[in-house]
Amino acid sequence: MVYHLLAFDNTHTAIAAQNRLKAVLDFQIMPTLRELTESCGISLRFLNGSSEAIKKAIASSDMDKTMANLYYIDDYVSPIHILPLDW
Repeated sequence: MVYHLLAFDNTHTAIAAQNRLKAVLDFQIMPTLRELTESCGISLRFLNGSSEAIKKAIASSDMDKTMANLYYIDDYVSPIHILPLDW
């Protein structure tokens, strides 16, 4: 599966982002991948939409981007391919 993943520094930010983004983006809540150890353990998985659409929605939500990291994930390959994306 190929998708974008938003991983958070803390649980408070993760919950706030869920509440702010649920009206504008389609996502699923999931545990953070084991390969991403700097996270609080909660992530949002976006199956549809480009990274630019996700970045735009986050920018308009007044979320603090320093508290989260956006990744491009391809788990069709082994080992899993994780690409950090710039804001």
